[in-house]
Amino acid sequence: MDMFYQDDDGGSAALQDDADPVVPRTSLTYEEVVKDLIHDEKQYLRDLHMIIKVFREEIAKLVNNDTKELDAMFSNIMDIYELTVTLLGSLEDVVEISEEKQVPAIGSCFEELAEVMAYKYFP
Repeated sequence: MDMFYQDDDGGSAALQDDADPVVPRTSLTYEEVVKDLIHDEKQYLRDLHMIIKVFREEIAKLVNNDTKELDAMFSNIMDIYELTVTLLGSLEDVVEISEEKQVPAIGSCFEELAEVMAYKYFP
C-alpha cells in the first residue's frame, strides 16, 4: 500500500482520505472555521499516532531502545503529541460548553496553552 505520493512540486505528501473530499469555499463562518480546526487537529493527532506506532515503536525494537538514536530521529514527537491532545481537548470543551447561539471563544485555549508551555519550557 502506498502511504505517500509525489506532489507536482516533487515533494512527498500523505494521501488524502477519500472520506474527506476537499471542497473549495469562498467564505466560512467562524463556527465553520472552528469545526475545520478541530477536524484538522484530529487528523494531525491520527497522523502523529501513526508515526509513533508504526515508525517510532518499530525502530525502537530495531535499535534495542537506544534512546540516543531514537531522540535523534524523533526528537520531541511525544511532546508534540501531548500538546496536540491538550489543545484538541480544550477546543472540544470550549465548543461543547458554548451555548447554541454563542460563538465559541477558542482564543482562551491558546492563551492557557501558551502559559502552560511557558512554565514547562522556560521556568
